[in-house]
Amino acid sequence: MKKTEEFPFDRARKIRPAERQKYLKAYENTLGEKPPQRGRPHKFLSEK
Repeated sequence: MKKTEEFPFDRARKIRPAERQKYLKAYENTLGEKPPQRGRPHKFLSEK
């Protein structure tokens, strides 16, 4: 899928919190570490 126009966003579903916990636990069991943080990192006090 090279373009976002190809993805059927109208038919996509959201995952439930229980599913997310299950996937996080599977990641930890498989790789032995916590998954990386998502999103933008926090600024340091010196950058504010």
